[in-house]
Amino acid sequence: MNEGKMKIILIQNTPYLPTKGGSDKSNKLLLESLAILGHECFIIAPATSLQTPGGFERFSTLVNEKNPDFVNANDDRIAFGINGVTIHALKKFSRLPEHLGRVFAEEKPDWIFVPSDDFAQVLLEQAVKLDALKVIYLARTTLTLPFGPDAYLELPKKAELVKKARGIMCVSRFISDYIYKWSGARSSVLPISLYGNGSFPDYGSFENGYVTMINPCAYKGISILLALAERFSAVRFLAVSSWGTSSEDIAAMKQRDNITVMDAVEDVELVYKKTKILLVPSLWAEAKARCIGEAMLRGIPVMASDVGGNGEAKCGTDYLLPVNQITKYEYRLDQRKLPVAAVPVQDVYPWRQALERLLIDREHYMNLSKASRSSAYDTLIKDNGVERVEAFLHGLMENVAGRASAAAKKEI
Repeated sequence: MNEGKMKIILIQNTPYLPTKGGSDKSNKLLLESLAILGHECFIIAPATSLQTPGGFERFSTLVNEKNPDFVNANDDRIAFGINGVTIHALKKFSRLPEHLGRVFAEEKPDWIFVPSDDFAQVLLEQAVKLDALKVIYLARTTLTLPFGPDAYLELPKKAELVKKARGIMCVSRFISDYIYKWSGARSSVLPISLYGNGSFPDYGSFENGYVTMINPCAYKGISILLALAERFSAVRFLAVSSWGTSSEDIAAMKQRDNITVMDAVEDVELVYKKTKILLVPSLWAEAKARCIGEAMLRGIPVMASDVGGNGEAKCGTDYLLPVNQITKYEYRLDQRKLPVAAVPVQDVYPWRQALERLLIDREHYMNLSKASRSSAYDTLIKDNGVERVEAFLHGLMENVAGRASAAAKKEI
């Protein structure tokens, strides 16, 4: 479906490279998929952050390693093309709103996509100022929303900005319901976290692999990982550090001889091909953990916490396990500039039971591996591609055009 070429700008507050976090991967795949359909797509992002060592020089090296279609650099930014998408990476984070205004004036886009990962909603505020009728808000995280009990900061004026957006696309029914309950804004659940073309290797293996956790940190339930590693001392665990993992988290994991720690990588196959079971013991209101779908599509059984949208990600398969959810955050930031969570004590017994069965019952493991792969494909891939996003955007454009036509006739 392509009822007319659209021009789309996505602006994010995290670097485009390296692409390791779930939201950043989803932004990248969404724009690349729309570009494949023939739409003209741009991403505006900072070149570096506190979590990307090496500065701008290292970023330039990463760009060249990607064999970009073109590279065009000046004193303020480096522009390059990858997979049909034009990326503007700015040297200074503070220039993002200004640069969005400049590109908006030059390119005259049909849409501005603004992910919800900005606590202060600075990028959303600029986009709304430029043209609220062209703003699409991508809701993927409750913590950074400006309203509701699971948000770090409740900011009524910023909440009004969300309601001014022309459309809100949500990653899960959970976050769509949350937005309506706490802001009154209506939204649409759409496949804004895409997984690929449906061709995935099958890594389900009862005999080999680690019990893996991605992004071990307070939010994601590192306390449960540490407790399980202590209980199952003969089992090999793999911890993939990412945006939430602090130096204290790494130190705690390295005290366990059976936990191997590795840095996050762009190529997820390097993690999943080593994985026997994936742990996702999130303690915050997870909108819909991307890694659940990634693992299940590859035949890897997932043990996930029963919070937020994780139930939707699990597609009806075992195991969805109880946790005591985080309900409070301190008014201070950690070394990674993230809110410090007040983490409740956890009952690890249900997790111990589930892990033990998957480790000792081969038939059960293989049945769950097969069911996970099949259910994930049917739910996340089949009839759930980027065409649904494209149709949604075309529908919004038709509604605007229809109202404009009706208004013109009324004037006559």
